[in-house]
Amino acid sequence: MISNKDFNAFESEYQKEEKEILVLTSDSAGGACKFYDSWDCSKYFLAYVDVSSNEMKKGDGRINWLISEEE
Repeated sequence: MISNKDFNAFESEYQKEEKEILVLTSDSAGGACKFYDSWDCSKYFLAYVDVSSNEMKKGDGRINWLISEEE
């Protein structure tokens, strides 16, 4: 389980607004690095669709998320 400390530190680096998106990932590998007691994982993408507006955005980007040591 991800600790509140890890989540709060991670969250402070990003925008406060949450969005649900669908992404088209690229062939480029992502990665992971140790983030306090959790892991910060990432994957590059080529485009995404904002689910709330159905608007497609083309262009390179990266998504990041936390996982626990157990995951």
